[in-house]
Amino acid sequence: MRTFTIFIFVLTRFLWTQVVFNEVLFDPARNESHDEFVELVNISAQVVDLSGWQFSDSSGSDELTDAGGGLQAQPGQYIVILDGSYFGNSTAYENIIPASALIVTISDNSLGSGGLSNSKAERLQLFDDQGQPIDIYRYTTDNPPGHSDEKIDRLAGNNASNWSNSTISGGTPGALNSLSPADFDLGLVPGSLFWTPVSGLLPGTLLTLNFSVQNTGSQNFDDSLQVSLRVRQIFPLPDDFQEVESWHEKIEILPGSLRQYSAGWSPVQSGSFEFEAAISLEKDQRPGNNSIRSQLQIHDSGSSLFLSEIRFLTREEEAEWIEIYNGGEKPALLTGWGLADKQDTIRIDSLVYIFPNQYKILSRVKNIGSAFTVPDSLVLVVSLPSLNNTEDEIYLLPPGGGWQERVAYSTEWLEGEDWRMPSLERILFTADASRQDNWGPSTAAEGATPAAPNSIRSVSNKKVSAKLRIEPNPFSPDGDGYEDHTVIRVELPVHSARYRMHIFNLAGHKIRSLSDNTYTGSSLELIWNGRDDRDRLVPTGIYIVWLQVLDDRSGVLAEYKNTVVVVRTVN
Repeated sequence: MRTFTIFIFVLTRFLWTQVVFNEVLFDPARNESHDEFVELVNISAQVVDLSGWQFSDSSGSDELTDAGGGLQAQPGQYIVILDGSYFGNSTAYENIIPASALIVTISDNSLGSGGLSNSKAERLQLFDDQGQPIDIYRYTTDNPPGHSDEKIDRLAGNNASNWSNSTISGGTPGALNSLSPADFDLGLVPGSLFWTPVSGLLPGTLLTLNFSVQNTGSQNFDDSLQVSLRVRQIFPLPDDFQEVESWHEKIEILPGSLRQYSAGWSPVQSGSFEFEAAISLEKDQRPGNNSIRSQLQIHDSGSSLFLSEIRFLTREEEAEWIEIYNGGEKPALLTGWGLADKQDTIRIDSLVYIFPNQYKILSRVKNIGSAFTVPDSLVLVVSLPSLNNTEDEIYLLPPGGGWQERVAYSTEWLEGEDWRMPSLERILFTADASRQDNWGPSTAAEGATPAAPNSIRSVSNKKVSAKLRIEPNPFSPDGDGYEDHTVIRVELPVHSARYRMHIFNLAGHKIRSLSDNTYTGSSLELIWNGRDDRDRLVPTGIYIVWLQVLDDRSGVLAEYKNTVVVVRTVN
């Protein structure tokens, strides 16, 4: 009878102090010397005093010691044994181990005898203050680095089928194992955050945002739940999250069931936005699924975007490119916009903004030519419609479908200047892009004006009277460094034209040709140094500046004259 009584006493004592192994991280991803841990869990209904308890890896034993939170393990509480050298040498588990867990350490600087082996499966033992064995587990070594051994059902035994490798790098110290079923777990359903309509999203569009909460735990949820939906702009300028809507309610959700939420939101401007749906509840055992995020892009209406310049004739070392201009008052998102010709279509898939009065160059390569440096305005695309050297059609495509502008160019549009291989520049953004008289060859010395105002641009479609101004007038080309040259500034009554400019004396003899049959935009400047075509200084006197303008498109021929006085001191 005495023997039977002692047996009952020992068995009862064992059940009261049922603390078991629950997780082992023997191969930390970051710091092998300090970040190993062993997790226990008190599965009994009693408070367990861990004073005098020991942990062993069969070849060495360590006594559990207080790490600042005491040694009293509450019912159901996780106990994380950290390496003795962790404190002061690592911060790997700051903000990782929940405050509800009990953190303890050991009496020396390494778990077991010199740390837990990464290559040899060691048998771990737990002893109470009387030296009685409480639990035994031999871990496996087939884990990826940083992944712990986890117990699946903490109430079951340590057989191989009840342990496996954690699905989370770093393990789950002080929390429900990644492989363990949760009693209480509400989470946002992955991929459930979506909106309608799904296309044609412009500033001012009313969107309906939808997402779902699911009870993935094994127990019925009947309690208060806090749900929130927030949004922030992440491009072009990152912003803080702003609340769209929130819900606080007492609800009941059965295991496996869903609860759907929806809210309305309208963007006030174009951009890339991020939404976050989140839940908050006290007894959630797996908070890692308590939020989901999703991004969408709001496009500008595109009414301010224009085709500006086309580089279709290039030398061997140069690249073809197309320039787009934002003539509006607001930034526009280029993501999703495209270009097409008769054969190919491309879309911009990177996050790109074009700001008011800004130009963007679309090219396949960074180096569009040795004469040009436009890295901030360059938009690299995987491919670009191959621009035909004789004729082609270019379309500017908005994200929502269709086309916004069309240019059917040919080499005739270069006004006979194709020999110098200039780009094709647009004159007026307010005029139809498909009109030939709205385009012309670049007059820039480099042959193009990428990411800069076009050389033949005009801001108005109104015809203006020609102006021919000469300053200084008189001027004195006597080599004293003062007013040795005069500048002849011309504003033409056409957007682009060919011109001749000659200097005549009062006898009507041409003494100097400043330009002959040169292509120009609506304005030009020429400098005269007071010399004739033989590079001789002209005598003091009055000279006539004669300008002849030919508009090849309309056939208009005009002549303009003005006088300039040369005053020269003869030594």
